[in-house]
Amino acid sequence: MNIIECEICSLLNKYALGEEVKVVYDSEHTIAIHSTKPFAQVHVVIFSKKHIPTIFDLTEQDNELVIDVMEAIKEASKEVIALKGACKLEMYLGEFQNTKHFHCHVIYDPSID
Repeated sequence: MNIIECEICSLLNKYALGEEVKVVYDSEHTIAIHSTKPFAQVHVVIFSKKHIPTIFDLTEQDNELVIDVMEAIKEASKEVIALKGACKLEMYLGEFQNTKHFHCHVIYDPSID
């Protein structure tokens, strides 16, 4: 998949052009937003602003990004726990990763195991 076809890169471009999304965290390397296509009662998606297909494609040059992703996870988790009292952190890899852009989800939905 090339970057032009990447759904997350497309969302980043729309956000840069002013499309409104509910932002939880925004920094140089990372953004966390309430999902535009939620699969849970509360669904925050955290992704790198740099196109990186998977966690396996991270390099030493991405160390700041990884630290920043952890900060975004922390902020998103705090928000979801404040709203609902609990949250889950999910990341899909291999055949389960249908969007090939490094990202994870902080969700609340008691019906999802």
